[in-house]
Amino acid sequence: MTSILSSVTGLATKRRVAVPLVGVAALAVLVPTVSARQQDIPANTAQPTISGSPAVGQTLTAAPGTWTGTPAPTFAYQWLRCPPSGGAPDGSDCATIGGVTTTSYVVASGDVGFRLRVKVTATNSDGQAAAASNATALKFTSESGSMTRGGNTAAENLAA
Repeated sequence: MTSILSSVTGLATKRRVAVPLVGVAALAVLVPTVSARQQDIPANTAQPTISGSPAVGQTLTAAPGTWTGTPAPTFAYQWLRCPPSGGAPDGSDCATIGGVTTTSYVVASGDVGFRLRVKVTATNSDGQAAAASNATALKFTSESGSMTRGGNTAAENLAA
C-alpha cells in the first residue's frame, strides 16, 4: 500500500491528470465486488396436489404445492400413469402421459385400473427441482360406476 501511495504522490507532483486515473485503478483492485442479489435453487416444501374426481371423463386439476427459491420459480407439469400400488413417491416408475403438460387432465378410459400423479418441475435462473404429487385413488369407470384393478372389479378383488 505504501508503494502505491508513493507512486500516486510522485505522479501527483508531475502530472495532475494521471492522479485520478491511477487512484481509481488502485481502488478497483483493492475493493472486492459485492452482489446484493441472493439466489436459491427452487426447493419443494409442500408437495403438489391433485383435485377432482378420478373418473373417466372427469377433469383433474394440479396445484404446484409450495416452493422456495429466489427468484420465484416457474412451473412445468407432467401427468403420470402409475401402477395400481401408486408407484414410487417420486413417480420414477410411472409412465408419462404423452403431451399432457398442463395443470388439468381429463381422465381417459386407458387410466382405468391405474393411479395418476402429476410431476411438477420448478425452474428459476439458478436451477430446477421436481416433486410429484400423491397418487390418486384407483380409477372408476363412468359407465358402471365400478372400480377396477388389474381387470377385476372391486367386488371381484375382495372375493379373491
